[in-house]
Amino acid sequence: MADMLVELIEKFIIGSEATLNSLFKNMTSLVFFIERELGGIKVADGNYINFNNIYETVFNYAIFLLVIVFIGKAIKTYFMMKEGDAEQNPFSLCIGMLKAVIIMICFKEIYYIFVGIVQEFLDSILSTIQIQGTNLAETLTGNMGGGIFTAVACLVLLIVWLILICQFIMKGIEMLVMRLGIPFASIRTFKLRRRGIS
Repeated sequence: MADMLVELIEKFIIGSEATLNSLFKNMTSLVFFIERELGGIKVADGNYINFNNIYETVFNYAIFLLVIVFIGKAIKTYFMMKEGDAEQNPFSLCIGMLKAVIIMICFKEIYYIFVGIVQEFLDSILSTIQIQGTNLAETLTGNMGGGIFTAVACLVLLIVWLILICQFIMKGIEMLVMRLGIPFASIRTFKLRRRGIS
């Protein structure tokens, strides 16, 4: 019975080899560029999710909203004199709007630079450790010669590894939502700056 259980666990680990190796190689993409992994998901009519179009749509609506907020602020401050200091130079309002636009435009490029630095850092760490071509399933099945206890221990290690991958995926989704929300966050920053809060 124990031998059958060990063989079952071994077949389970061997069956997960392709998935584990692909996820291990794309660990950085899972966190920083999860849209590359999610882009292969088919939706209605056999089309794929296009995150570039989603980002452009969010960016366009954020620009429209920023213009509306800017015009509303200018009218309330300089024509109706209900909000802010009407004697303040109107160029400061324009500068605040330009700062928000610069954040919207430049964040994507700054994010790519940051991810490139992190990727280079991780690659240099892995090259000093000299880990190349790590095959997790092969490593786990190679250590299952000790009987039922080591087989269960290897299964637990595999489950912990899958939990870690799920956490990476969740962090990647959080980063994706943050990147999509930056244009709207810059509008909020513009509004707070004009009120003198930040």
